[in-house]
Amino acid sequence: MKKKIMILIGILIVILLAIILIQVNVKVKKIIQPYRAQEEIQIEIQGIIEETKQQIQENENREATLQDLKTVMQNKGYELNDVEGKVEYKGYLVQIDESLNILQIEKIIKISYQITARKDVETLGIFLIAEDKECEISKIECPNENTVYFKNKNKIAIDYDIKFGTDYKFIVTNKNGDTKELIINEDKPERLYLYKAGDQCTSVTGGYKVNILQNASTTHAFNSNNIYLKAQSIYGVGYGEIELYANKTVDVTKYLNIYFDMDYHVGFGQSDWRTKLYYGLNGKMQTVSGTNNSRGKTIPMNIGYLLGEQRVYFKLYSASSESYTDLRIRNIYIE
Repeated sequence: MKKKIMILIGILIVILLAIILIQVNVKVKKIIQPYRAQEEIQIEIQGIIEETKQQIQENENREATLQDLKTVMQNKGYELNDVEGKVEYKGYLVQIDESLNILQIEKIIKISYQITARKDVETLGIFLIAEDKECEISKIECPNENTVYFKNKNKIAIDYDIKFGTDYKFIVTNKNGDTKELIINEDKPERLYLYKAGDQCTSVTGGYKVNILQNASTTHAFNSNNIYLKAQSIYGVGYGEIELYANKTVDVTKYLNIYFDMDYHVGFGQSDWRTKLYYGLNGKMQTVSGTNNSRGKTIPMNIGYLLGEQRVYFKLYSASSESYTDLRIRNIYIE
């Protein structure tokens, strides 16, 4: 009985030692794997360099150059920039000098971001994207000490909110332990005028253009401190329809609102669907119809989820000889 107990204890000790050795081996592999991969890349590149030197020496009896190496690399399916001496090779960026010495080997992990929205006065939404074509991405370490893990993904993306004027560091790690970091810090945009009391802000908007669509009765004037537009139909003649738009677009990606300091009159005395005012940007438009008046007000419009280039646009329409639509613009700005 005693002998059996001793045998059983011996077996348990062996199993325990095996488990410890496996764990140690896994940890060691994780540590040395990225270095081993980089060493293999260096050996392969050095082999191509030696091959190039030998070919040039045997065929032309001279020293090989970066241009010669570029030709050999092209034959193997890799494009060497012979000005910078850089080539993407099996997921690594390798830099080689004019004497064909390997200067640097760096794992290529692409990490970038896109702004998705201006969520409030101080917050931007972003879309973070990371990609490693040669090795799966295992995790992203986020600034809030939260780590997001992935499996079987060479390209990943996460949503994240950032505050203006603050550093946010993201660290991407692939399955081999290679890392790439990205620091994001977005400045808060200042108020940008698109029209200011007679100033068409041409450096931003390119100025404004009037287009008469139906000329029964339309009026427009670029006054010293405002723009005035009016549309009215004439019985038996036709409708009145006129539009105003900026000649250039403006990037509104980081802005929360656009503000219209303007007066308008739509309709006459009673509700009338035949008179309308459209104003806003080409990606988002407000419509005023029926009988409506606004005087001495600055009207905000949320554009937080509009991205990229947008154009300021207005259109006045009247299909009633008994009513009209007019508009006086004093200021337009985004912030």
